[in-house]
Order: sequence, then C-alpha cells, then structure tokens
Amino acid sequence: MDAFSYVAGREIQMITGLRIKNFKGWKDTKPFRLAPITGLFGTNSSGKTSLLQLLLLLKQTSESADRRIALDFGDDKTPVALGTLLDVLYRHDDTNALEWAVEWIPRADERATLADDIGNSVDVSKLELAGAVSSAKSGPRTDSFSYSFGKNRIGYRYDPGRRRYSLEMEPADLVQFGRPVGRPPLSEPTKCYGFPDELKSYSKGEVLADLELTFESLMSSLYYLGPLRDDPKRQYVWGGAQPRDVGMRGQLAVAALLAARARSLMISPGPRKKRQHLEKYVATWLERLSLISRFEVREVRAGSNLFQVHILRDPESADVLLTDVGFGVSQILPVIVLCFYVPEGSTVLLEQPEIHLHPAVQAGLADVLIDAVNRRGIQVIIESHSEHLVRRLLRRVAEDNIRSTDCALYFCDSMEGHNVLTELELTEKGAISNWPKGFFGEPLEEAVATTRAVAARFATAD
Repeated sequence: MDAFSYVAGREIQMITGLRIKNFKGWKDTKPFRLAPITGLFGTNSSGKTSLLQLLLLLKQTSESADRRIALDFGDDKTPVALGTLLDVLYRHDDTNALEWAVEWIPRADERATLADDIGNSVDVSKLELAGAVSSAKSGPRTDSFSYSFGKNRIGYRYDPGRRRYSLEMEPADLVQFGRPVGRPPLSEPTKCYGFPDELKSYSKGEVLADLELTFESLMSSLYYLGPLRDDPKRQYVWGGAQPRDVGMRGQLAVAALLAARARSLMISPGPRKKRQHLEKYVATWLERLSLISRFEVREVRAGSNLFQVHILRDPESADVLLTDVGFGVSQILPVIVLCFYVPEGSTVLLEQPEIHLHPAVQAGLADVLIDAVNRRGIQVIIESHSEHLVRRLLRRVAEDNIRSTDCALYFCDSMEGHNVLTELELTEKGAISNWPKGFFGEPLEEAVATTRAVAARFATAD
C-alpha cells in the first residue's frame, strides 16, 4: 500500500485506479492510476470532464432511492444530468455496453469487517468493482458486475440466451450458502453493483452485503464542486444545519463554516503548532494567497440567524462585505472550505477551480491542495486548464513538499473521433519528461516567435 495512505497513524480510504469504456468520447481509457492529487488537463472537448462525470454517475446511482435502476442518469438536483444511456454511449452505439472498473483502498474498519466475514487469509487491502450496463427493451440493464480482491472474485452476470442471472466466484467456495443458488432463477441485481436480497439471505456470512456497503461508503465520501460558483451575498441565512459539503456551486460554504464553528472543527497547522478553528485556518490561507488581510463571519444581530462575511482587504483599508471585494475571494472560498471541511479520507472532485482567479492565486491553489492532502489525507481529482497550477505543483515536487508518486497528471486529447489519455511522466525533480505538443499553447514557441518578430522589425527599421 502506498505510504501516503497513513494520516496520524490511520490508514486512509482512496481511489487508486479507474477504467472507462464506451462512455461519451472514451472508447477505452485503459486502466489508469489515481493518486492523492490527480490532475486532468488538455484541450476543450477532450474528455476531461467526462472522467469526473463517470464517478458522479456512480455516486448518484448509489445514493438513489430507486433500487431497481441500473444507473441514475440524473436531473437538475443531481451532480450530473446525462440524459439517457444512449446519450452517453460511445458514438451513440447501443450495441456497446457502458463499462467501468473502480479500484480503491477501503477504510480500515471495512477491511477488518471483510476479513472477518471472508477469512483472515484473504487480501482485502484493495478492492475493485467492475461493471457493465447495456440497452434493453425495458431500459438500461446491468449485464455484469464483479468485486475483486487479492486473487478472489465474486460477481453477477446476465446470460441473454437463457435470460437469467448467475453468480460467479473464484475460488468456487469463496462464499458459503445455506442452499443451492440459481434455482429458481435469481432475481435482478440491485442497481449496477448490488446482489439481490434473496441471494444475500442464502449466504452464511455477510460478505455480499459488506462488499456493496463498502462501495457505497466510497461513493458517499465523494464530494464535488462545479466550475460555476454562486455569486457572493450581502448576508447569509443559517438555521443551524450541518451541510455535508459546500454545495455543487459553493452556495453552502458560509453555512459549512458556521457549522464547523458550532462543532469546534479544528485544523492542525503542523507539529508543535496550536490547532485552529476551520474559519481561522481558511482566513490564514486567504491571507497567504494575498487576497485579504482579515476574514470573519459575523451574525447581523444576536439570534437573527442572519450572517455577513466581513473582509479587510489590507491593514489600512476599511472593513467591507464579501460582495464589495474582488470576485476571486468568493470563487476560491468554497474550494478551500471544502478541502478542509470534508472528513479525512474523502475524495474531492474539483472542476476548473481556477476560474476568475488571478494567475498568482491559481499557482497558490496548488499549495492549498497539497496542504489539504498532506494534512488531512483527502484525495483531490482536479480538472483544469491552469498552467500556473501545474507549474507550482511541479515546483513543490522538486522542493520535496509532495512526492512525485503522490501526483498523477494526465493530458487528454481527441484523435480520430475518440479521446486519448496520456499520463505525464513526472520525475522526482519536478520535471515532465514527455511534455505533450500543444500543452498549454506552447509558451516557448510564443517566446521564440516574439523574439524573431522584434528582431525582424528593428532590422527593417535600420
């Protein structure tokens, strides 16, 4: 297991691998690794966002109240609204199946539970769920899913010829059942990853249920912040609720700060340093990014449940509200709050967090993410166009603030009608050895062209 997976002596849950087939522009990503910081970069319409959307599709499916659906393609209340299966299938070809595989390190308590139910000799340090959903007359149908761990696998597969599902296990005696399974024919699965209830009832242990719950736990620890954030408000209403996150548009960032204040959520700035309330730690980061001098959330009047965010731009300026300072503060505030508010071991998906940020703040955002990863053991998967963020990340690798192996950077491109994923080879010295052509618009070529133009202009003048 990667040494990063330990925070304060405890092993931390993390997604370690992903593969996607026949999803939007991705014919096949091939298996690719995810790290504590995973960056997705590339040209427009190159499939960066689609990689996040597949994870969000699985998340909203796991959280759906409808146990009969294979996949929940969403609506205006879910993280993604993808239409129908045909809409997302590669080239809209309904003879293909949408396939995926997610590999992850479960939480320590979940590993202990699985080991007890299966047998202590079974390796459950890493799990993989692979699934496939295809079109059928009645709608999307789960063709198969399987859980793999160590040298073991247990899955559920549909046989279109016999029109029935069957259980598959390697080894064949991996799970013991109190009665023969398969007669009468087994029921349809729960969603795209769950064994039917009667099959779980035949099992002598809780392994089948444990595997589903472990995957659902992974999905519940996935948090998303979209690229379009709410405009700042002159005042915020908070009635004491404890939001799970900051909302898809960051609209709950102030509520999260107040909830953290109410339950005294503290952040450790480092060894032998005094722990700080989340609000103070967020303010410290805003100051380090040179965005403000002071930040405070105040109640308008006692018992009103109305709050205002007060900002001091610099020590000599007047106290103003969040609405009266540059747009950058309100744009980066949800990013910082989310990274330090969610539980340890969470996975945070950030879509273009650099929007409306000054280049220097974009670079500083990399430091925020590194701090959250190193200090709280979260995982960050970021989709971005920011050259400044990447270059700061490379610098911090060179300075040994974060290991090169704790970063996975990818360039997405579109070739011959399908998307292509290339892992950037990051060295311990913070260099990329396979820098793609056209990555961030070739700044070196721009500099060379400018120099030549200046030389030619003045040569003509002479």
